[in-house]
Amino acid sequence: MDDPAASEGSSASEKLAEFTWPDEIVHGVDGWQSSKFFPFPHMRLTHPPNPDTLSTEECRLMYHVCDISRKLELADCTKFTTWTHKLPVFIKLATEFEYDMQALVSLSATHLALTVKSAALDQIAFVHRGKAFKSLSQAVGNLTEENADAVLGASIMLSWQSPGWRAWAALMQGIKTLKSTMFPWAAQSQFQEYLVDNMYEVGVMTPYRSRLPGHEDLGLLEGSLTSLESAMEFVSGEDEQVKGLRQLLDFVDNLRISPPGPNPLDQFKALHPLRAWVIWLPVTFLNVTSRSLRTMVTLAHFYAVTLAVQLKLPAPGPAYYPKMRMDAIEALAAEIASLSVNLKPDGIDRAMALMKFPCEIAAHFRGRLHMTGQVLGVSNDPPWPAENLSVPESVDLAARNDFDGSM
Repeated sequence: MDDPAASEGSSASEKLAEFTWPDEIVHGVDGWQSSKFFPFPHMRLTHPPNPDTLSTEECRLMYHVCDISRKLELADCTKFTTWTHKLPVFIKLATEFEYDMQALVSLSATHLALTVKSAALDQIAFVHRGKAFKSLSQAVGNLTEENADAVLGASIMLSWQSPGWRAWAALMQGIKTLKSTMFPWAAQSQFQEYLVDNMYEVGVMTPYRSRLPGHEDLGLLEGSLTSLESAMEFVSGEDEQVKGLRQLLDFVDNLRISPPGPNPLDQFKALHPLRAWVIWLPVTFLNVTSRSLRTMVTLAHFYAVTLAVQLKLPAPGPAYYPKMRMDAIEALAAEIASLSVNLKPDGIDRAMALMKFPCEIAAHFRGRLHMTGQVLGVSNDPPWPAENLSVPESVDLAARNDFDGSM
């Protein structure tokens, strides 16, 4: 397999010169490198990363993703996201396995690139993904109980960053095969919820029709638009939330007006923005505004609308962590309900009313998924790029498509 890091490393270094690291990261890493003390004790790692074994760039990217975890932990908001509660596990694996380290720092670079709109960091993420694929392809040929979680963790992180459907679908096939391979020791896996949750396929679902007052008989997209408009009125004055909801509303409206055809590739392209939203928007909102009512209502609508959209576009395959999104919606609803009893902040009644649509979508999805992770309905046209790929074949195919930038 070609190593993109080898051919792209020099150009990435040149582009990085165009990027100025945030002072918080630079000073934090300087202190970590000089003191050798891992600056994130909340992770309770027995063997934290050693800065002497990492490049300064890797230390800075590690610092960035760990700082996300710290801020959400301090705000008690990790339950409102789909992945940050697992970050200590990813960090632990990254200290032991090179492919997890490279997958993690590339994930961090991907987020930082989105945050500061940096093409240089996009390139850095690409280079580290190449390094992750290279070392992962060597590891999957010798899969054991000892390295299975590490292989799974790296595959999960890489799937969050895949630039196109073919790379993503190949990784999903690899995770599916890995799930079968891990069966004898799956109960000991630290990623059991990921093994189950990402294997749901929306398949044939009972048609959704809302029963909420004001939403009667509205379908998925129509109901989403109506609820998003109401949510935008509620968060008026909060720039980040208004911007996010407007972006989501425009996305749904465009999808309603001009839906993609039944081809998996076309539907994946249409769904492509949802992955970044599901992974990163909760982190962005919670970092900025913590647990405000407006933030919680906004997040619940993002999770609900992304579930609704995927019900409309099932062809690409597994829904994207639906159970975790359902759990997040229910956690947000429980938090708002608790506030209504204990603190009764301004706007609580309106927030409670607005949460009815996300909760209805979550209940609709949950009620129609087999919790064993089996496919609902039978498809004669599997969405995977090839059937019965082994884990090494899946990783190799994902790496080639990632390197080619194939959608």
